[in-house]
Amino acid sequence: MQVFYLPGKAAIKSALASVSQGQTLDPQGSLTRLCERRRKQEGIDKNNPMLLDGVGNIQEAVVKLKRTGFERELLLIDTPGSMMPLIRAAIGVADCIILPLQASLLDIEAQEDAAEAVNDASKLDRLLVVLTRVDARVGVDDAVNLTTRRFGKAPLQIRQRVAYARAHIAGRTGAEFDKECARETAELWAAVRTILRS
Repeated sequence: MQVFYLPGKAAIKSALASVSQGQTLDPQGSLTRLCERRRKQEGIDKNNPMLLDGVGNIQEAVVKLKRTGFERELLLIDTPGSMMPLIRAAIGVADCIILPLQASLLDIEAQEDAAEAVNDASKLDRLLVVLTRVDARVGVDDAVNLTTRRFGKAPLQIRQRVAYARAHIAGRTGAEFDKECARETAELWAAVRTILRS
């Protein structure tokens, strides 16, 4: 089973889950509400992503998935952005770490502890930095340069699109709702696969 660690940003979690058939822990509840809306929609897989409730930690989640016959190739782990013991535990078992950041100095600095945890675990090669909500009208060169210097690689960028918000309202993902969102999700998923193959 491959494990992903994602600190926040429900759009990335739901996008990956929609193409990866993953299982997801959701401490913030964003993905829980998305799944509730999906169950009301026609013509989509209502169990993808599937929520796993009543789990205290990552190890319990894996055991529960195996015991109930729902083990999958991928397990997406979402953590709150500031709970370092939980973040370190997730990074410790992760095959791929996705660090979503908004293209602002404050957001990048706010994730410095998570970045240090990735470095401490010697997993910079497993890290994918993603700038989210990138406004096409505003340059993000400073954020790209800062994240490239900090992590040694350029970040992937996901644009700010109304389609992502509209998709969530409809209980769908951006990739199911809009072809530009689908293209961005495909690029994200290709970057994840590259990390998993290395």
